[in-house]
Amino acid sequence: HKQVGSMAEPPLTFGHAFGLSPVAHNNVVCVDDTHIAFPVGRHISVTNAETRASVFLMPEHFDKVQQTTALAISPNRKYIACAELVAEDEPAQVSVFALATGKRQRILSSPVDVNVFQWRSLAFSADGKVLVALGDAPDYLLAWWQWDKSGGKLLGYAKVGQPAFRVALSRPADGREAWTCAVCGPKLMRFFKIGEAKGEGAVKAINASVGKRELLDFSDLCWLDDERLLACATTGEVAVFEAQELKQVLVSVHPGSAPLRCIIPCAKGFIVAGDRGLLSVHERTEDNAFVPLKHFVCQGALSRMQGSTPGNEKRPDAITALALAPSEDVLYTSSGDCQLSAFPFKDMDILRTDGVDDHFAPISGAFHQGAVTGMDVCTRKPLIATCSADRTVRVWDYAESVCVQSRVFVEEPLSVAFHPSGYHLLIGFADKLRFYHVLVDELRLVKEFHLKMCREVRFANGGHLFAAAAGPNVLLYGTYTLEPIGTLKGHAGPVRSLGWSADDLAIVTCGVDGAVYEWAVDGLQRVEDHVLKSCQYNAVVCAERGGVA
Repeated sequence: HKQVGSMAEPPLTFGHAFGLSPVAHNNVVCVDDTHIAFPVGRHISVTNAETRASVFLMPEHFDKVQQTTALAISPNRKYIACAELVAEDEPAQVSVFALATGKRQRILSSPVDVNVFQWRSLAFSADGKVLVALGDAPDYLLAWWQWDKSGGKLLGYAKVGQPAFRVALSRPADGREAWTCAVCGPKLMRFFKIGEAKGEGAVKAINASVGKRELLDFSDLCWLDDERLLACATTGEVAVFEAQELKQVLVSVHPGSAPLRCIIPCAKGFIVAGDRGLLSVHERTEDNAFVPLKHFVCQGALSRMQGSTPGNEKRPDAITALALAPSEDVLYTSSGDCQLSAFPFKDMDILRTDGVDDHFAPISGAFHQGAVTGMDVCTRKPLIATCSADRTVRVWDYAESVCVQSRVFVEEPLSVAFHPSGYHLLIGFADKLRFYHVLVDELRLVKEFHLKMCREVRFANGGHLFAAAAGPNVLLYGTYTLEPIGTLKGHAGPVRSLGWSADDLAIVTCGVDGAVYEWAVDGLQRVEDHVLKSCQYNAVVCAERGGVA
């Protein structure tokens, strides 16, 4: 966050965010050739993929938004639609933002007689004036609005009535207003002529004609033109429909019939991706057939990290979303491990496909895949250290908005502390506390301390000492000798948090026993206390003037 203004209590604005929220459909879209939009936390980040500078779409009601579940961008790339989960037991809503101003233009709600608690997929019409949304169980409601009208005019809705995951609108070449909406899911491919239809039942659903074939378990779909539709399946096939009729099935698109998760059109034909990080490009021939051009593998963030070994690595995660820049120079991918990557699509013809080189460059140096369980800020450099349930520790340069150091461990790190100089890290684990040097390209282990379940550790402000909590005790060590200095004993339960005074002459601690203690470092004696057994304290900080919060 950045402080702005000069008031006594300056407001905070978002400066940057590291991470990616998984959503049901399309958690990355291309705004232009350099900017992408994706959900992070409760907000939408619009980020320059080259400079990593970010702005945020922040609705006035952001404190009520629990999660973004789907994204869609208008064909002219001026508006972005976000499906939002709001407060518990309240129907979900769709917000439309103007990308030029970052302001919300419309809030679209479900029909008055039907409650939708999650929108799974969104799609704009070719002219960008109509927005279609597909809801979740039990009705799997399909609704469409003329969102640019005042208040967002609901044009109609229909109940799909069976599990459906994706929706897509055709792109009429002649400007007709009767759009064909396709909905897919397990053993489902259904078409709706929505156009000017109003109200439930005003539109007729048409099931795809497949002859003697059996419908596949479709996971995603896209239109090539007004008549031709492509749909990928979890069984590894791509089905080609024309005028609602199945015309062709491409089998074993990826090696081993790996499940396919997402598909988009491109100038050459189409791009499809799925499990095991596999991505392939297929060219459309003059007779409307499709031939594979190349296959690539996104190895994943863990394969690039220090600590990854043949016994410690995992298979690449599935690619779950694709976004192609308007110039088709860069393809952005989102994977199941919450990673964003950029692929040089314009250089596809000269890239090797043997898997030796990983052509997918992570955005901002890759993100955490699990909950962040610990964090500390370096006071003399623009660095932040974090540890996560994904068994990784990362060092972030918040001035450059990039991850500069990362390491994966066999066991989960529980806590992390950054030395004020930025040259040392303390990392707590279930069985040990470890001291590391932070080098240019690695974290080098210096010493291990036999402290179990170290969930809280802090360097002194001067960096000459550090304190680590182990159960109800707090142990003090010298940073440069790495020798123990003493132990603070007095808590009746595990210590949850500790903090140093500005002059490093005192330490404050709090724990699950409802006690808050202040300790004098010289003599290791308790000098102040406050006990409220009915309360379990989680955090404590020592204010600059000696107060405790």
